[in-house]
Amino acid sequence: MPNSKNGGFNKTIINLNALLQSMVEGMILQNNIGKIIQFNQAALDILGFSEEQLKDLDFIDSHERERDLKEWNKIFPGKNHIGMDSLKTKEVQRNIVLRIFRRDGEVRWISLNAVPILKDNLPPTQLICTFTDITEMRKVLNDLKQVQLLFNISHDLMIIANQEGYFKRINPRFINVLGYSLADIISHKFLNFVHEDDVDATQLEMQKLLEKKESIHFVNRYRTKNNDYRVFDWVVVPDSETNLIYFTARDITDYKAEELDIIHSSKVYSIGELTTGIVYVLNGQLSIISGHISFLQTHIEQGHIDLNDLRDKIKSIEVSIHRLSTTTKELATFARNIENERISNVSLKGILDNVIGLCKERFRIHGVKLETKLIGELVIHSRESQIAHVLISLLNIAYNAVHTQRDSWVELTGSAANGVVRITITNSGHSTEVPNQKNLNVPKEIIEDNFGTFYFDNSSPNARFVIEFPQVLIGEDVED
Repeated sequence: MPNSKNGGFNKTIINLNALLQSMVEGMILQNNIGKIIQFNQAALDILGFSEEQLKDLDFIDSHERERDLKEWNKIFPGKNHIGMDSLKTKEVQRNIVLRIFRRDGEVRWISLNAVPILKDNLPPTQLICTFTDITEMRKVLNDLKQVQLLFNISHDLMIIANQEGYFKRINPRFINVLGYSLADIISHKFLNFVHEDDVDATQLEMQKLLEKKESIHFVNRYRTKNNDYRVFDWVVVPDSETNLIYFTARDITDYKAEELDIIHSSKVYSIGELTTGIVYVLNGQLSIISGHISFLQTHIEQGHIDLNDLRDKIKSIEVSIHRLSTTTKELATFARNIENERISNVSLKGILDNVIGLCKERFRIHGVKLETKLIGELVIHSRESQIAHVLISLLNIAYNAVHTQRDSWVELTGSAANGVVRITITNSGHSTEVPNQKNLNVPKEIIEDNFGTFYFDNSSPNARFVIEFPQVLIGEDVED
């Protein structure tokens, strides 16, 4: 019987040891002076000790062991660590954060629980410490603190929203710029603050974001509490794991005002460049009208009126008047205020009709052949007069590059493929003759503001500008 009991007892000890060694937490049993009595493998791994090194250490505060004691206290605070207070208070301590220095010199952080072993009413003489390495967790927490700090002090506006468009978090900068309270903002969707003229374009960009799961970039106007608008340049990134959407915005209102001034100046310059051609048109048509009127007056005074001649002259005068009317309308369309123009679906053919009407006389007079070709019904989502301005500016740049050459030409083409409308303006000059970049800055900014891309095609043998827009599918494609 005694042997049976001892066997059961020994088996229990073995099972406890096996359990102890299987723990992922480090475990150390210490006496009341800090001497380690027992430990498990996880403790060795976390502290960076071998079993022999840990066993060799005692915590008798003697002169002979003073150096070893100081060395140990650098690694694990021994009898001085805060968990030893449990021997005095008889209370369990949990989640004590300690910094330790491993044997190899590496600094680590542990979360320690200290449990005194109580027996009857005697003071506890032993302490069980279990601990977990939280070094990586602390690094993550520190990173999160840094991100939170950046989130709070950033000069940019930052938003976290769900896929339904409701705000989850916003930074203080967002509140300061717009003037709303936190409650005002989180109770509404992101789109509720967008200028009504920019809602469709913003929805199109957000749809692209959710479908392609890729970051996007766009510009829109956002309403403040005072009911005026700020212009924001957005970068938006989706997170497929959390289904959250991360927004950052830079307030470019003041920059945009400067840009509009530049665009306005550029338009005035472009109109000035068109003046020569338009004057020729106006003078030519007015001369035709004046000549017909003089002819009719002379024949009326002489009493020789032929009804067929009268009809022909009146018809010719009507044609000239119509041409004058068309030219003035085209010029008015181009010169109108673009700042508040609404973005909409517009036909490229409609834009081009106005543009060519304003440009062709200048090209004809100076012998530069101007050809246009549109393939299909090309519709884009943009501001019509801004795109007209860009096309006229680029046609003028192309004209200026080649008008002194023999057999010079400029060709504008438009086509669509893979959901992209591609417009090219090519001239008879060589592609190595790259235009002054300053002349291209405004067209580039306008195109990008209208959700397109613009570049100079270095792969073309001739000088070529390329503009690309997302295609809007309306109607059937027909040859132009």
